[in-house]
Amino acid sequence: ALVALVWYPAPLFWADGGREVIVLIALVDVIIGPALTFVVYQKGKKSLKFDLSVIVICQLAALAYGTTVMYQQRPVFVAFVLDRFYTVTAEQVETLAPKKLKDLAALTPQASNWVYVGMPQDVNALRQLFLGQGQGELVLSLRTDIYEPISDKNLRAIIAKASDINVLLKDAERETRERDRLVLANFLAEHHVIESDVAFLPFIARYQQMFVAYRKSDAKLIGFLEIQPDLLGGKPE
Repeated sequence: ALVALVWYPAPLFWADGGREVIVLIALVDVIIGPALTFVVYQKGKKSLKFDLSVIVICQLAALAYGTTVMYQQRPVFVAFVLDRFYTVTAEQVETLAPKKLKDLAALTPQASNWVYVGMPQDVNALRQLFLGQGQGELVLSLRTDIYEPISDKNLRAIIAKASDINVLLKDAERETRERDRLVLANFLAEHHVIESDVAFLPFIARYQQMFVAYRKSDAKLIGFLEIQPDLLGGKPE
């Protein structure tokens, strides 16, 4: 519950690693522990208490380690950069970002907060920002010094950068296009919206890539469309 509801709220549990760490802990604490117990257990064995104590200690250590990793790797921000969203982990902020979590308390009222990476309007400042950005947008998503809360103003700017989902679904070389069309149709029906009133923006997490869907008429978040974005195509940047 702590992982799925607090540290990795939907859709981040599936998309950003919560499930993977839970599986790892389950393998160690639920499977390996009983398996080792089965191996060492022998009625009347003099060292049985010691053996079982060692197994319990190993399980507790594995649980503590797994919990620490989950906490460090938890996504604390979903940052909008140029035309897409990126998840940002606590470890990335603490080791790579110019402003650390203690300096960003106002931006983190929730376990993971959605922020806008505001690009400088001054040409020289913008050029300076991009100089040395060897990993492009991925690095920009860690520029915590220019994070802004997502307000009504920049939310409209975000929606204006929406991807044309039909360009993606008409790509003859896309192997999943028939499945994707069905996923889109089901999504629109489930949320009772028409495609022309929905803005789709790529959402890039560690284990899954999809689209965030906003309603254009009132800029409300509708949900997440589980279709793989074309990150190499789309609009020029």
